[in-house]
Amino acid sequence: MSAASQFYAIVIDDEPSYLGLIETVLGELLTCPIKTYSSPNEALEEMPTLPVGVVVTDFYMPHMDGVQFLKKIQPIKPNVPCIIITGHKDLLDRMDLSDLTSLKKVLAKPFKIDQLASAIGEVWPESLAP
Repeated sequence: MSAASQFYAIVIDDEPSYLGLIETVLGELLTCPIKTYSSPNEALEEMPTLPVGVVVTDFYMPHMDGVQFLKKIQPIKPNVPCIIITGHKDLLDRMDLSDLTSLKKVLAKPFKIDQLASAIGEVWPESLAP
C-alpha cells in the first residue's frame, strides 16, 4: 500500500455530474482515494477529521468561492497543497492571494482530467503511481 493511499485527494465543485467524471478518471490515474463534495460547507465540516493529501476546489461556487474555502481550511490543514480550478482565471489573477500559502496551482478550465492528475502529482508527488 502506498503512502498516498492513506490520504484523500479532495475535490470540491458545485456541479455533481462533473464531480462524478473527475472522481472516476482521477481514480484511474492516481494511487489515492478521491473524495468529492458539491458543497464547500460540507467539505469544510469534514476537513478537520479527514486525512488529506491535496485539495482541488472550483473557484466560482455559490455561498463560498474557492478562495474563501481555502482561507478557511488553511489553518486546519496548513501543510496540504491546494489547487484552484476555474473558468475565471482573469479574475483570480487580479486578486492578492499572497496569504494563501497552501495554494500551489491554478488550473484554467477547460482542461483534460489527465492535466488535473498531472497538476496534483506536481504538488503531491506521492499521489502518482511509481
